[in-house]
Amino acid sequence: MTTSSVPAERGRSVAMVAIAALAVAALVLAVLVWRALAGDASETADVGEKVPLRVEPYGREITVRLPGTDLTFVVGSPIDAVDHEMLDVEYDDPRWDERQDLKAPDAGTLVPLGWSFFAPAGLVSDGDPAPIELRLVAGDRTVELDSVDLGDDDVVSYDPRALAVGVDGDLDVTDLGLEVEYDGLTQTVDVATGKVDAGVAQVLYDEERRLTAGCTEVEDWCALTADPASPLRPRSATFTASDVSLYPYDAELGWADDGTLWAAVRLQLLGVDSVRNAAGDSWTVGRHSRPGVSLDGAQPVLREGLEGDAYDSYGRVIFRVDADAEPRELAVKQVLTVSGPGDRRLPVDARRPLTPVG
Repeated sequence: MTTSSVPAERGRSVAMVAIAALAVAALVLAVLVWRALAGDASETADVGEKVPLRVEPYGREITVRLPGTDLTFVVGSPIDAVDHEMLDVEYDDPRWDERQDLKAPDAGTLVPLGWSFFAPAGLVSDGDPAPIELRLVAGDRTVELDSVDLGDDDVVSYDPRALAVGVDGDLDVTDLGLEVEYDGLTQTVDVATGKVDAGVAQVLYDEERRLTAGCTEVEDWCALTADPASPLRPRSATFTASDVSLYPYDAELGWADDGTLWAAVRLQLLGVDSVRNAAGDSWTVGRHSRPGVSLDGAQPVLREGLEGDAYDSYGRVIFRVDADAEPRELAVKQVLTVSGPGDRRLPVDARRPLTPVG
């Protein structure tokens, strides 16, 4: 190599380095421009949009009680964005093919929340269960979260849900609320305090109220007796009665009116086969009347079963009672028709005082 060629070779090397540096700079600039145009690889949520999350968010836990089940929410504070790794989105969804994060709507926020059901005994299954409507209240806007139509399925099979919800405005937790509607009654939740305004459903949050007539088991049966003035006496006229339960919602009757509750009891009258007099003469009982049942003298608003002309009679009766008072007396009566000349009738009844259980 000649002496004159060395500077030229060095010049070419410097030029190549400079060209490479410019190429790298151009690539970096292109990436920066692409990221800027792409919004830093993020996707903006629409107002009212609900994007599934992989995990339950961190936040306040609030339980709303429904007939036969508890519904527990976890609600986080409003945020500006959710990392892509937290989103439960499809990998082949073109909207997320660049693993974008989720940004809040313009001039809005994202509310992370989740919910799950717990029903140790299953939701009230008698009748046709109404759907459970879940709503998020964010400022002046209400977002429908889900409508859980249980049908014949057990609520335990309902998988927990977690969402990020796009909402209007620069909101914080004090602007958030929840609504849970079941069969016409809506319970509302203040997320900031966790307070539930349950209305007539408040009884579901209180200690269970039950009363007993002392006849719950066959071994503890109670007797139906005849008027002492009658010359006839039944041979073993007995019945059993479940505890009298006080509750706000019945699958057949719906929610009780404000200030009232339903009071239900199940009865089984064990048939009478004969009656006799003081001399020991005996007559066969040919027919049993439809049993009558009252609670503090009031008649039931609904009865199921407890029909006449049956040896054993079984069924349920429901009364409407004052929510601030406890029933005091359960009364049962029946008329026995005695076979033979004269077609004699023998009324029998029982009046049982009620005492609280527990």
